[in-house]
Amino acid sequence: MEADKASKTLILMRGLPGSGKSTKAKKLAGEQGLVFSTDDFFMVKGEYVFDPKMIGEYHERNHERAAVAMKEEKPLIIIDNTNIKLWEMRKYVESAEQYGYEVRIE
Repeated sequence: MEADKASKTLILMRGLPGSGKSTKAKKLAGEQGLVFSTDDFFMVKGEYVFDPKMIGEYHERNHERAAVAMKEEKPLIIIDNTNIKLWEMRKYVESAEQYGYEVRIE
């Protein structure tokens, strides 16, 4: 009998800013998981610099790097965004379905 292929999981963090999503995401990721946040793109020399004109582009870039990780079959991917509205999660869920990931919302 063949060994079962390792499961692949996408976790979508969901909550208001400051609600502890990033702390929980890091804990869930442990040493093996990848955490992707659109906020990463607003970091400039270690400082968070928000530019509202860039939010759409940065969300797309975050999705793209998550999709690449799924294509590479990374076992655990966590999206650390607010994900308050369903449309904010849609692309991630569609990619997860495409690459055979179980989706969880935390």
